[in-house]
Amino acid sequence: MSAHDVRSAERPAPDAVLTAIADYARNFTVRSETAYETARYCLMDTLACGFQALKYPACRKLLGPLVPGAVMPGGARIPGTSFELEPAYSGYLHFHTGVDILAGYGTPITAAAGGKVTAVGPAFDFGIRVEVTDSYGFVEIYAHMSAASVAIGQLVQQGDKVGLVGSTGLSIGSHLHLQLEVGGVPTDPMPLAGCTG
Repeated sequence: MSAHDVRSAERPAPDAVLTAIADYARNFTVRSETAYETARYCLMDTLACGFQALKYPACRKLLGPLVPGAVMPGGARIPGTSFELEPAYSGYLHFHTGVDILAGYGTPITAAAGGKVTAVGPAFDFGIRVEVTDSYGFVEIYAHMSAASVAIGQLVQQGDKVGLVGSTGLSIGSHLHLQLEVGGVPTDPMPLAGCTG
């Protein structure tokens, strides 16, 4: 999947491993009451955490829309709010490794933290992206940009402009994909975006 030409309008083939997992989950017959009870508690916990997060303005603002009047056609409505989440990919299986923040095309993107710019330019599904690595090795990734405003090796501080919002790569509309990697592993970027409560 990572070798897919992001400029192409043709949908890439679904990832074989994710397809196998989805097929297994769809076709497996659960016969254990304990499994059903565990799944029920997991669902309740997930919903409770989500509703709890809605109490914090920094978390709510990440749901979007951030642009007055902007909509996500086909997006999933969040009950009890005016928010919509990214629409389903019509069966295209994908693992989402960051947070998508809806913003108008060309909106300036500023660094959530600071560090040294370690990558700039096109990167498969990310489209145009900028990577900033801090002194601890944490990597901030800003993706789907229309343009980058920094160069490899440049030092940036929190609040410095790193580029402009766009819709490059595997994208369904203008937005910023913010990702945080710790030790090469995607990690929850919410604290980086100010959502720590």
